[in-house]
Amino acid sequence: MPSLKQLQTALEPHLGERTETVLKEGLVRLGLNGEELSNADAANLLKRIVYRELQREMDAASARKVVKKVLTDLAGGTDPGSESGPRSKLRAALSRYSLYFEWPEVQRLRSLAALIEASEKEGQSTTNLLKEALAQIDLLDEKLQNSLLRQARDISDLEEALEQVKSIGGPKLRRLQSLLKQIKEAQATDTLATAEVERARKLAADLRKLVESSVVQNPTLVPESEKQEEDVAVAADSDAPEIASEDDGLELLIDFENLEPEVADRIREIDLAEERRRLEILKEQYASVWNSDEVANLRKEVEGLLDAGELAGEKLNQLQLALDDAIKNALAEARARYEWLSERLRSLDLEGGLPTGRAHSQLELIKESLEMGVLPGDLDEAERQISSLEEDLAKRRTEEARKKRILEEARSLVANARKALSDEEELPELAGFRERLALLEAGLAAGEVDEALLARLKTELPEVLNQITRAGEATKALRASLIAELESLPTFEELKPAVEKLRRQVEKLSPEEFRTAVADLRKQANTLSRASLQELAEKARRYRVSTEPVEKALKELDEERFPDLNGVKNEVETAVTAKRAEIKQALERLAASAKRFDGIGGEELLAKVKSALNALDDTLPDIAPLQKELDRLNAAREKLRSDLERRYQEIRTRYEKSKSVGGETAYRLRTLLGFLEKGAGRLSKLGTSGLREFERALGEAEKLVQQLEEEYAAAKQVAQQLQGADLDDLLGIFGSQEKPAAEAPQDTAPAGAASEKEEDELSPFRIRGVLWAHKLSPGAPAPADVDAELVQALADDLELLREEVGAAKTLITVITLTDHVLLTFPMDDGLAVILAEKALLSRLVSIADKHLEAS
Repeated sequence: MPSLKQLQTALEPHLGERTETVLKEGLVRLGLNGEELSNADAANLLKRIVYRELQREMDAASARKVVKKVLTDLAGGTDPGSESGPRSKLRAALSRYSLYFEWPEVQRLRSLAALIEASEKEGQSTTNLLKEALAQIDLLDEKLQNSLLRQARDISDLEEALEQVKSIGGPKLRRLQSLLKQIKEAQATDTLATAEVERARKLAADLRKLVESSVVQNPTLVPESEKQEEDVAVAADSDAPEIASEDDGLELLIDFENLEPEVADRIREIDLAEERRRLEILKEQYASVWNSDEVANLRKEVEGLLDAGELAGEKLNQLQLALDDAIKNALAEARARYEWLSERLRSLDLEGGLPTGRAHSQLELIKESLEMGVLPGDLDEAERQISSLEEDLAKRRTEEARKKRILEEARSLVANARKALSDEEELPELAGFRERLALLEAGLAAGEVDEALLARLKTELPEVLNQITRAGEATKALRASLIAELESLPTFEELKPAVEKLRRQVEKLSPEEFRTAVADLRKQANTLSRASLQELAEKARRYRVSTEPVEKALKELDEERFPDLNGVKNEVETAVTAKRAEIKQALERLAASAKRFDGIGGEELLAKVKSALNALDDTLPDIAPLQKELDRLNAAREKLRSDLERRYQEIRTRYEKSKSVGGETAYRLRTLLGFLEKGAGRLSKLGTSGLREFERALGEAEKLVQQLEEEYAAAKQVAQQLQGADLDDLLGIFGSQEKPAAEAPQDTAPAGAASEKEEDELSPFRIRGVLWAHKLSPGAPAPADVDAELVQALADDLELLREEVGAAKTLITVITLTDHVLLTFPMDDGLAVILAEKALLSRLVSIADKHLEAS
C-alpha cells in the first residue's frame, strides 16, 4: 500500500516545492485519507490531479510518462511475492492502461478486478472472472497495438507534410515540429498522444494548403518582435486566400473559384483526407453512441458524402455536435440508472444477510466513471448482479413461506393423528408410527420439520387409520382416515377452493360421500402433479441437465404416492440456473472475442451470439457452432497476417529493383515503406483493425510500386533507344559506371548554359521534370531562352512585396502555372530560376531549402 511520502518522493523532481501542496489538495478534493492510501486511490490521485499539475511544468506526453512511471513503480512495490500468475498480470495491466481510463475495455477490466477482489472477500470462486480478465487484457493489448500503428502512420504523414512546408518558416512551423517531436517520444514509449496528433494534423493540413495555394505568410500571423527573424515565401497570385490566426493552427478561407482547377483539386484532396481521418477519430471517440438513432441519419449523410469524394464541411461539425448531445443524453440516462440501481441495492442492504459486496464494488466504479464524464460500460452487469440478489431474496422469502407452510402442515398432521389415535390403542403395528410421530413433534417443538419424515407420515396416516377402522372404531377412524388423505394431497392453486370447501363439510357429509370427494380430488392432484413433472422434465431436457429427480418423482406417482414437487422443482431449477449461467458466461466470452474480428466476419458472429443470449431464457443454445465459427475467424486472421507479411516483402523487393528511377513516385513510396517497415515489426501483435489499417497502406504501396515500375520501364525503353554518349544523359539511373571528369555528360540545357560553378550549384535541380534551371547574376549575360528584363521585373516586384509585408528578406518564391511551377530563390549574388512540372514542387522546395541552409 503506497504512502503519501512515496508519492511525494517520486514527484518532487517534477513538481518541486509544490509537490506536497498538490498532493494534499488532491486528497481533500477526492476525499481520500493520506494515511490509508490504496493503489487504486493513488492511481486516481495521479490521473485526476497530479497529471494536470504536471502539464504546467512540461508537455502532455512527458506528463503521461511521469504518471505512468510512478504507477509502474507503485505496482512493482506492492509485495511482488504475494501474487503471481493471472493476478500479477491483471495488476500490471491495470497500471499500464490507467492512462486510457475512457476506453470501454479499460472500464470493463477495472470492473472485473473489483469483482475478483469482492468475490475473494466473500469466499467465492474467481476462476471464471480471472479467465475473462485475461481475455480482456489480450483485447486491450491488441487495441493499443492497433492505435500505435495508426499513430506510426500519423508520424509518417506528418514527417512528409513537414518536408513539404519546411520553406515557410515561422512559429506555426516550429509548433508543428515541436508537436511531432512529442508524438515521436510518446511512440518510442508505446504511449498514445491523441491530442497532440490531432493538433499536429490540423496544423500540417493548413500549412500544406498554404503551400499548395502559393499563399504568403500573412504578417498578422507573426508578432512584431519576430517579424525581423522570420523568412517569407511570397506568391505572384493576386487572388491569394485570406488567412486567419488561431492558437494552434491556421484557418484558411480559400476562394476556390479564383484558384486554378488543379490547385483547388489538390486543396480539396487535403481537406477530404483530413475529414475522413476526423470521421475515423469521431467513430473511435464516440463508439458508445455511434450507432444510436439520434445520429444515424446525419452520420449516414456524412459517410455518403465522404465516400463519394465530396467534402462534408459543416455537416461534419453538425455530426460532432449531435454526437456530443448523444453522449450527454447517454450520461444522463446512465446517471438515472445508477441512482435507480443504488436505491435497489440500499433496499437489499436493509433486508440483511445478502452478499452485496460485488454489487457495491461495481456501483462505486460506475460512480467514478460518471464523475469523470465517462460513459460506464458495466451498468448492465451491475443490474444483473442486483437482479440476481433480488432473485435470491425472493427465493429466500419463498423458502421461508414454504417452511412456514410445512410447519402448519406438520402441526395439522400431528393434531389429526393425536385426535384419531386414543391412548388406549395399543395395536403393535402402530408402535413404529407413534415413534415417528413423536420425532416429528420433537422437531416442531424446536421450530424445525424433517420434510422427508413428514412426507412419510402423511403417506402412512391414512393406512394407520384404516387399520384402526378394521380394529373396531369404524366411523370415527374412517372419517379421520379421509381427512388425513385430504391433507396429504399436494398443494395446487387449482384445488385450493375444492379442498377448503370439503374441509368445511367434513361433518356434514357421510363417510361414503366424503370418500368419493377425496378420491376425485386425489385424481385431479395426480393429473396436475404428472403435468407439472412432465413440464419440469421438458425444461431439464431443454437445458441439458439431469432428469433423474423428475423420473424418480414420476415413479412415486405411478405407485400412488405423491412426491415432494417443490423439492423436485428446486433441484431442476438449481441445475438449470447453474447451466444457464455457465452458457451465458461462455456466450459473453464469445461476444467479446467476436468484437476482435470486426471487418473479417466478426459482425455476423456477434449478431448470432447476441441472438443466442436473448433466447437464453427460453432455451439453451448450442455454442459449438459458434465456437467453430470463432476458430474459423481466428484462422482467417492468421492467414491475413501471413499474407500481409508476404505482400510487404514483395513490395519491398519490387521497390529495390525500380527505386533508381527516382522522382516523386519513388519519394512517396519510400516514405510509405518507412511506415510499413514499422508496422511489419508490430504485425504479430496487431488485432484485426490494425491488420486492416496495414492492409490499406499496403494497397496504397502496391499502386505506387506499380506506377514506379511503369516509370522505370518507360525510362529504360528510352535508354535502350539512345546510343553511345546519349545513354549517359539519362541521369545515370541504370547502373552505368562513373565516367572520368573529362567524359562527364554535358547538360542538356538550351544555348546560353551557365558557367561551371553554376553547373555545380544547380546540378541537384537538374532532374527529370525540370524544363530549365538557370542562375541570373547582375552584370552577367542572360541565357538565350530567358527574357532578362521580365525576370528582373519579377525580382523587383518581389522586393516591393517583401517591403510591404515587413520581412527581413525574401527566400523561396513559388508561382503556380497551369501545368508547371516557377521557383526562385537567392543564390550567392544572383537569383536561381527554375521551371518544372508541378509534381516536383515539394522536392524542389526541399532541395532549395537545404541549399539555403548550407549557404
